[in-house]
Amino acid sequence: MITKDISMKKPFKLAAISAATAVIVSAPYASAATGHTGAQPAVTHVKTVAAFDFATGDVPGNITVAPDNSLTVSMVGTPAGERPALVRIAPSGHRTVLVTGQKGDGITGNTRGHDGTVYYNVWSSDASRNGVWKLPPGGTPHRIAALPAGGVSNGLAIDPAGRTLYVADSQMGTVWAVPVSGGPATAWLVDPALAIKGSAPVPYGANGLRFHNGAVWVSNLSKGTLLRADPRHRHRSRAGSTPSPAASPDR
Repeated sequence: MITKDISMKKPFKLAAISAATAVIVSAPYASAATGHTGAQPAVTHVKTVAAFDFATGDVPGNITVAPDNSLTVSMVGTPAGERPALVRIAPSGHRTVLVTGQKGDGITGNTRGHDGTVYYNVWSSDASRNGVWKLPPGGTPHRIAALPAGGVSNGLAIDPAGRTLYVADSQMGTVWAVPVSGGPATAWLVDPALAIKGSAPVPYGANGLRFHNGAVWVSNLSKGTLLRADPRHRHRSRAGSTPSPAASPDR
């Protein structure tokens, strides 16, 4: 198991944002901000492109939008007792199965490289399958990095430069970094704010993960928080102080 904590060498500002109230994060570099709710909905004119059926194994866990407006959807599979799958859904609603996993495994996060390569996480009790996988355009899937046993890989994102993948681990309170060319996973960020809340009914911590405005945003399902790790800001902001711009929601 990899235990190297990159955050000890590279200071981060970690902000927690709760939809209901400000959350004070017990992290080395933390500040709190209150989310703002507008009077108008953020999304309008919603229509259904594809319907999912849990009974047939449709358990959508992650979605990536391609330049042609098609969707790559991770079907986790395991909660429904079915095999997981990676599915492309065209704007018309037509489905194409890109990858089918092994029963008992889960396909969780997925993301897309500039060249159309699809990267996805496979959670498995089989060490030979557990990790980050790559599906090149017109190619066959293969694993590019193993992930530690005992973790649950979830959200997955690629950095804007297209060189590094970031994986949210829902059990280990960790964000792993994996080179797109393949290689060992390293612990890019380990923080109590990413960990599971002990009293939570759903035992999953770090969950969804995305890049936005130069920062890594991670949701914590068990705590109901949205976290931002920003390596550009190296000063410490204490709880109770006025949040810096880096700790506030992007507008």
